[in-house]
Amino acid sequence: MVRDGLSRLSGPWLGSPWVISMALMMVLAFFPGRSAQSIQRMDKTSPRRVVEFLYVDPKALKVSVVGSFNDWAPNAHVMENKGDWWSLEILLPPGRYEYAFLIDDRIWKADPLSLVKEKNGFDELNSILILE
Repeated sequence: MVRDGLSRLSGPWLGSPWVISMALMMVLAFFPGRSAQSIQRMDKTSPRRVVEFLYVDPKALKVSVVGSFNDWAPNAHVMENKGDWWSLEILLPPGRYEYAFLIDDRIWKADPLSLVKEKNGFDELNSILILE
């Protein structure tokens, strides 16, 4: 799920990165197989955004993010195993991107928490990420 604009939440502590990260991790801990990506911050030297992809699957041996931003290459963005969950940060310029998670090089999954999805040419779903 894209968490764009979290820094605009009101309250002295509500928009803090620590609170947001802890809340996201608690949600992910109770929903195995769920994932989320969040726009954390802007790259200070360019208009690119740092996008963090998260996926929870304690049984997976490998998880990759494949998408239009990496020509769907399964080894271009391999996520880091953090125990029961997987994480990856990448820099992306503004634009519209299709993506999915590739689990153990054989299972294609759209981001379960993504609000926008489209069918691809293989009758599977891709998640949509729009960065402005």
